[in-house]
Amino acid sequence: MKMYEFDSAPPESTNNEITAGLIKQLRKANASRYGLKERMPRTYLLEDTTLQRRKLCLGYNTSHARPDNTVLFTGQCIVKSEEDTECPVTLEDAIECETLREILNKTKVPVICMYPDSTYESFAEAWSGKKVDRRTIDVAAEKYMAFRRNVLPDVTHVRTSEVDDEVRKHIGQLDLKRLTGRIRRVYGGMVLRENEAHALQNTVLEYGFYAALLPDIMSFNGEHVVTFAEPDEICSVKAAGIAGSELYSIRKFSLIGQIALPSLDYFCGHGRIRMYSTARDQRIHLNETDTAIRAKLEKDTDFLLVALYMSPLTSEDELAQIGKSMDRKAGIDVMVEQVRKFRTYLG
Repeated sequence: MKMYEFDSAPPESTNNEITAGLIKQLRKANASRYGLKERMPRTYLLEDTTLQRRKLCLGYNTSHARPDNTVLFTGQCIVKSEEDTECPVTLEDAIECETLREILNKTKVPVICMYPDSTYESFAEAWSGKKVDRRTIDVAAEKYMAFRRNVLPDVTHVRTSEVDDEVRKHIGQLDLKRLTGRIRRVYGGMVLRENEAHALQNTVLEYGFYAALLPDIMSFNGEHVVTFAEPDEICSVKAAGIAGSELYSIRKFSLIGQIALPSLDYFCGHGRIRMYSTARDQRIHLNETDTAIRAKLEKDTDFLLVALYMSPLTSEDELAQIGKSMDRKAGIDVMVEQVRKFRTYLG
């Protein structure tokens, strides 16, 4: 179900005016859905980045985070709806990696990227009610890791299967049933009623433990863990706080919630905010032909304008040139050229 209806722009609007309206309303939709404030608090980690300049994220508890005391924690949704195992990497994934690389180039903050291959089977079934076979999970994890390693070579990449024994050793004596009951906000922004259970409470708590423990397991010493993800991961951040308090950790946990590039049909009133939960034909995969990608962008120029605005590869000069035009297809060549660059990182 749509959480927010987008207003149609007058036909005489410039691309700048359309983009500004779409971003403002997309930010509002994410904030209201996840209980976050629309204005991102100032944080050292985002100084002079695309996220800061273009107001593309929502934050939680980031005021303590500095490059000298922080570990950035991120992850990867291993399998999307109707996954393309030939190339699971989408335009959204690529823009996210490029955004993260920009932050790292400016701050040099250490980063852990987690791939939940050992936990994803149970998560997917609880989330969608459908089983995902182990081969699909393994193939997707390998291809995501290859792409992310090429874009982010200085990041520590780790599969949950590599550290499961170490994590279980730390949490073996904890009352997990009691802790699960403390998960009040679950994946997707749903807030639980009193005594209400949810299929994803266990998964959210589990991810919280990984966020709390991986910095020590991977020999990082940051006292602050900032999750770099979409706004709905506020639930995992709060779970990490619960996990950290149980493990006698003094760490603070916070979120840089980048606003996600939505599905291709989102602005038409039919899609969802997050691309990986929508049908395969409503996403752009990097292995699609230029012709196929052009056709998708021509069909939904609102998506095109938002994608260009969200991508760090779009220069300010390009935004200005595209923005002053009333030609809704003015930025297609720019976006296709970006996809070509992203393809070079495919493993």
